[in-house]
Amino acid sequence: MSYCKKQANLLRKDGSCDEGKILLWELLSLMCKQNGVVIGTDVAELLLADQETSVSESSSHVTGYEEEPSVTEEEKKDAVNKIRECLFEGQRKEALEVGVRYGLWEIALMIGSTLSNDIMSDTMQRFSNSLHNDDPLKSFHQLISHVEPTACSADPTQGASNWRTHLAMILSNQSDRYDPNFNYVLTLANTLAASGKVYASHFACLMAGSKLTSVVDKTSPIALLGLDHTKEDLVQLPYSALIPLL
Repeated sequence: MSYCKKQANLLRKDGSCDEGKILLWELLSLMCKQNGVVIGTDVAELLLADQETSVSESSSHVTGYEEEPSVTEEEKKDAVNKIRECLFEGQRKEALEVGVRYGLWEIALMIGSTLSNDIMSDTMQRFSNSLHNDDPLKSFHQLISHVEPTACSADPTQGASNWRTHLAMILSNQSDRYDPNFNYVLTLANTLAASGKVYASHFACLMAGSKLTSVVDKTSPIALLGLDHTKEDLVQLPYSALIPLL
């Protein structure tokens, strides 16, 4: 365990090392510490350990619930008064629409919860649609709606997805090993692999329950940690090249 932690710390000090490689060493350390037994929230904590700034930015972005930049504080106050008027008249649907129109999602969701299940679901979907694809809250809504999170297939090389926060969200909200969330994690792993993030992809593969297979099995997502066996003839490589984590 100490060795794994030492390797992770050395790589972190390097500054230029692949974050996925650091995470793999930290995962190995965590597994040693807990006798090979880890749960989703354990790994989520590891993933978010040095992501405070990104998560904070995402949270502050969501706090505004994607309000239109043109909506002023005075206009929001007027909208709240309009909602009150609608509710005084028993016009809950109109009040809900005003809340949605002005980005007052707290009020809109509160009103939606008093209406039919279809209206509530529609309001939640509209709220989710107002969020940026990179927002973990959007991934959470998609998870509880049994829809694969958009972030799982977003190209991380284009800055469209912070894979660590989304993976943390998925792992923290799973039920069991047969949860469909594991299919979503495997999709994320494949997306990371396609973008050249081999270490990150292998980290996700382990979280999806993928088993390490033979290097000659090109259909398997993982054979040796840190090496893309689908693109290299690993059988022809010297032994020293087959231990990329070291």
